[in-house]
Amino acid sequence: MSNRREHKRFNRRYEATVQNDDKNASGFIVNISHGGMEVQVEDEFEPGDTVEIPLRTRNGVEFRYKSIVIWSEPCEDITGVGKPVRLGVRHVQWDEKHEQLLNDAQYDEQRREENRMRIELLVTVTNLPASPMLFTDNISAHGIFVRCDEELPISQDDEIHLRVADTNMGREIQFLAKVTHVIDKDWAERTGLNSGFGARVVEESD
Repeated sequence: MSNRREHKRFNRRYEATVQNDDKNASGFIVNISHGGMEVQVEDEFEPGDTVEIPLRTRNGVEFRYKSIVIWSEPCEDITGVGKPVRLGVRHVQWDEKHEQLLNDAQYDEQRREENRMRIELLVTVTNLPASPMLFTDNISAHGIFVRCDEELPISQDDEIHLRVADTNMGREIQFLAKVTHVIDKDWAERTGLNSGFGARVVEESD
C-alpha cells in the first residue's frame, strides 16, 4: 500500500553532503519526504548513482541516508558560489531517527502556517550585558524571528528576555522567550536565509 506521506514534502534547509566513491559534494537539503529528498550541491551526479547523504540539522543532530539519484538538473545559484545542481533522490536505507525528523518538519511547517507579519521593530535582549541594536524580521502570535548579523552568546533552547519597541507608536512589550533555532552568518550565506534567531514566547510581561 502506498504511504501517503511519500507525497508530502517539507521544505528544509539542512546542511548535507552527497558522496560516493568518486565525489564528495557539499550542499543543503531543499525538501524532504518519507521516501526521498531534493538536495542542492555543487557537483554533478548521474541518475542511477547510489550515494550516501549525511545531513546535519541546525541544532547539530546528524542523520545518514543511502539513496539513489532519480534526476539531476542545474538550478538557480542562491549562494553566489559555484554552479549548483539540484538532485532528486529516493531513500534506500535511512537512519532510525528519520521518522522524528519528518515529525519535526511537519510541526515546523504547521507553525509557519500561522499568521506571520513581516515588520521591522527594534529588539533588545535585556539579559545580555551588551545587546546590539536588533530588528524583527517577522512576528506571530506565538513567536518572533530577529535578524542579527553578528554572533550572539545564545543557542537553541536558551531562555532570553526580549524587549520589542514600536518607536513610531511609542509602545513596547517585554517577554520571556525560548530560542528555537539560530541561523549563523555562514549558514545564511550558504542557504540564502536571513541570519538571526527564532524564539517562541514563553511568558509575556505585564
